[in-house]
Amino acid sequence: MKSGTCLSFIVGFVLTLALYAQASPNALTYQGRILNVNGQPLEHNNVSFLFEITSPNGNCVIYREQKDGVSMLNSRGVFDVPIGSGNKLFPADPLFTLLDSFNNSSPQNCYGGGAPYVPSSGDIRLLKVQFHDGSGWRVISPSNEIRTVPYAAYAHSAEKLGTKTENDFVVKTGVPTCAANEFLKWNGSALVCAPVSGASSGTVTTVTSANSYVTIVNNTSTPLVTLNVGSTTGTVAAGDDARFSDARTPKGTAGGDLSGTYPNPSVAKIQNISISSTAPTSNQFFKFDGTQWSGASIGMSDVTNLNSTLNNYLLKSSFDGYVSSAGCLPHQTMYWSAVLGFQCQSINVSVAGDVSGTIGSVSVNRIKGVDVDTTGLTSGQILKYDGTKWAPASDSNGGGTVTNIATGTGLSGGPITGTGTISLADTAVTAGSYTRANITVDAQGRLTAASSGSALNLGTEVTGTLPIANGGTGQTSALSAFNALSPLTTKGDLLIRNDTNNARLPVGANGQILSANSATASGLEWITPSYGTVTNVTGTAPISVASGTTAPVISISDATTAAKGAVRVGAGIAVSSGTISADPANFPSTVPVTKGGTGSTTFTANRLIASDGTGSTLSTFNCAVGQLVSFDSTGMMTCSSFTTGSVFIQDGNSFAANATIGTNDAFALNLETNNQARMTLTSDGNVGIGTATPHTTALLDLSSAAKGFLPPRMTRAQRNAITGAPQGLVIYNTDDNTVDYYNGANWFSLNGSPKFMKRGMSGYQTVDQNSIVAFTSTLANNGMTTTSNGINLKAGVTYRLEASLNTYQSDGNGYLGYVFFNGTTTFGSPAYTDEPDSVGAYGFKSSLLEIYTPSTDQTVYVRISDDNIGAGQVTPNYNTYFMATELVPSGPGGGGSDNLGNHAATQNINLGTHWISGDGTSNGIRVDSTGNVGVKTASPTASLEVTGDVKISGQIVNNAWIDVAAFTNSWTAYSPIAGVAAPGYRKGKDGRVYLRGCMAPGTWGNPAFTFPVGYRPSTHMTLNLTAYSGTAGTAVAVYAWIYTDGGFRPWIANGATWICMDGTSFPTD
Repeated sequence: MKSGTCLSFIVGFVLTLALYAQASPNALTYQGRILNVNGQPLEHNNVSFLFEITSPNGNCVIYREQKDGVSMLNSRGVFDVPIGSGNKLFPADPLFTLLDSFNNSSPQNCYGGGAPYVPSSGDIRLLKVQFHDGSGWRVISPSNEIRTVPYAAYAHSAEKLGTKTENDFVVKTGVPTCAANEFLKWNGSALVCAPVSGASSGTVTTVTSANSYVTIVNNTSTPLVTLNVGSTTGTVAAGDDARFSDARTPKGTAGGDLSGTYPNPSVAKIQNISISSTAPTSNQFFKFDGTQWSGASIGMSDVTNLNSTLNNYLLKSSFDGYVSSAGCLPHQTMYWSAVLGFQCQSINVSVAGDVSGTIGSVSVNRIKGVDVDTTGLTSGQILKYDGTKWAPASDSNGGGTVTNIATGTGLSGGPITGTGTISLADTAVTAGSYTRANITVDAQGRLTAASSGSALNLGTEVTGTLPIANGGTGQTSALSAFNALSPLTTKGDLLIRNDTNNARLPVGANGQILSANSATASGLEWITPSYGTVTNVTGTAPISVASGTTAPVISISDATTAAKGAVRVGAGIAVSSGTISADPANFPSTVPVTKGGTGSTTFTANRLIASDGTGSTLSTFNCAVGQLVSFDSTGMMTCSSFTTGSVFIQDGNSFAANATIGTNDAFALNLETNNQARMTLTSDGNVGIGTATPHTTALLDLSSAAKGFLPPRMTRAQRNAITGAPQGLVIYNTDDNTVDYYNGANWFSLNGSPKFMKRGMSGYQTVDQNSIVAFTSTLANNGMTTTSNGINLKAGVTYRLEASLNTYQSDGNGYLGYVFFNGTTTFGSPAYTDEPDSVGAYGFKSSLLEIYTPSTDQTVYVRISDDNIGAGQVTPNYNTYFMATELVPSGPGGGGSDNLGNHAATQNINLGTHWISGDGTSNGIRVDSTGNVGVKTASPTASLEVTGDVKISGQIVNNAWIDVAAFTNSWTAYSPIAGVAAPGYRKGKDGRVYLRGCMAPGTWGNPAFTFPVGYRPSTHMTLNLTAYSGTAGTAVAVYAWIYTDGGFRPWIANGATWICMDGTSFPTD
């Protein structure tokens, strides 16, 4: 394991949430201990804690508080922090206390907004805790369930009395104070005091029955009394009982509000108030005079405030008198005069339009805006419009009154005897327009049916021909149509194109030819070409001409030895495509050497040819068997014999000295088979196999696309038995399947990946002194094997051995020691677990770490060296494991990653998809093809992406601004004025992310964009932003949420048309 700064923490704590019952302080106690993975305690002098109390599911944060400035110097990681004494971050209500967060009787608001949490009776709470160790916030996980003791502050029993909830009780303020001998009675809306009806009151103790008419069950304080009703003896009569022989009239003295005797008592009281003996008269009411009820009329004084109210009103008789005395006419209205009383006044309202005058005297001067003239109006005349006005005139029309008009077929509305309307009866035809309609007409000429027809088929539905005047050809065939349309009239005419139209070019005269002439209207013209007649022909030898005038005869002469001419081909001579060839068979004699021949007619087969002494002829040449052909200083070819010590021969020979074969100049030596060079030795001494051009820096250059290099293969024992192995010797180790080399002192492996084995425990186990810890499961493996609970190691290989144990359920007084064991002896220093803090808890572990090189093949185990945990157990939890890793470079059978060591690279290192790690696994550094570096992540999305915590001792330089690359949910960049920077963000050296720029809103509450990993908060954050409404820039209040997934979500529109982020920032994870 690494030492120094840790990227994760293990927090062991005891949550003591205590309250002091006598005072109920507004605080809880939170205690615990913080250690890193190496067991080192946190002892920072300024630790901050962030506490959140949430609903049972953790989704609603009810209470949020931050406690700063907690010093843990010399604390060995132990802390004791009161919750309730820090800076309350939520809710903002100053009256809301920590203890209110445990109230299950009313809804609780949630941090970050959303629907309130409505608790149920008995709901628990969760406590979420984070602490800041000086370098970053750490989350204590999982969340703690708050049980029992904190509810002493707002206890579960405060919600109930026994098993009864608040709904089972009444509030004291709703209970009236009753007098003696009164009881509480519910009147439908409230509790009231009421006396006991009857002569006395008290508590029933015993109830008995003196006869059979009443039976008693449970005759103590809550008896069940039953009246036995029936028609037999011993029962009470029910209705018209047959046992009654006559009607039973009630008898005796009446009581209560009644007086006299039955059956005719008198009502003497009402509600125990006596009634006057004087009978009331008509229209009187009973009225209580303070002593008794008596008959009386209702007076003005009997109605509260009636006199004062009626003083503001007139009696009807008075008002009627005023109206009568005023005597107003129909067109008048009444008004009040302080001197004369009510007076009348005419309603004189001006009129306009077709009338004139005032109300009460209106004259109709026009009808529909046309003047009415009444000049000369006499009896019997009517008003007629004369084109200018309505004027009186006699009715001279011989009209009369319609008495009967009948309607025929297709008409409706008749018969008409006075007035009426005649209309054309509707048919089924739909109003509209029709294309090539099919129309049906009835006998009255009405359309009874109409529909659009199909398109006209010119091929089958049209007869006749369309004339040229109507756009046709007037013909029925193509040739006839062309002839009808063609302007050509004479044989030989041509159809041409002039400047504007197609036109006819008349045929030319015999012998003329057509010539282009742009000067003519048609661009063409017929012309007569000029020509001549041959009059004299001559020839030069071997050409001869006879009659060399208008009809010459031309011939060629035969060739002679003295003159050129035509050659006749004879025997042995052939001409083909102008090439002359001769057949040697027809040569008359042997061709001498001087003429390109051999001077000889025969040779012996399979012989060398050489010239004779004179050089005039050629003859055969041969040597004796076994002789060599050589040349002397004059160049003459001779025969000579050789010795076996001077040449290389088949199956070998003996030279009695070192033999040399090769070149004495600056040329390469090739060895070939099957007529193909297989090996090349260059003049510089470089050897190439499979290539004729070995690399200048390689003594041996092997080149092949289908074959490889095969070193000697042997077992590890055979390799170790090599005597005097030189430095750099390479073999293939068949035991370990590795390529090994000798460095002059030891053998090492060239393998490309390390071998390792990591084992875990399958469950809890009880251990004793010197017992072997049972590691039975394989967590990870690369090429190593196991035996029982151990890991198999090989002789001469250097390993890194690691082990980590943890204890559980100690008696609280012990610890556990453990060490590596190779089956014979233990080796290395033992490690010890801390004792658990209490029974049922886990101890705090430490780890074993050894570098070990076995001298023989062996199996290594983890053995208990000091058992002092009593009845405790070893637990598989909290990263209990046992691991062996071959170091690189390693001894025999070893292997692993490239060992760069103290090495200066001379070229780039290509990692491909591999890691740089401390144990050969993917738990390391990865560099992708774009240059992004990932720590514990295979797919980094930024220049540097780290999975886990990061601790930095120095300063973080401010990063450059990063523009928002992609907006979502219809959000866009916005620039209210020129020069405003684009929306973006950067991370400062203080670890905070700073924002800039403005945006136009999209969907409120949905992400406008997403921050990349490394720029996100560890918990949901809320930012107050500046937003503006309209082009005038009126500021409105908005805020935004930043989720842990990086989503930036502006919220609460308030009519904002653009929103700015300048000047805001938030802490990152």
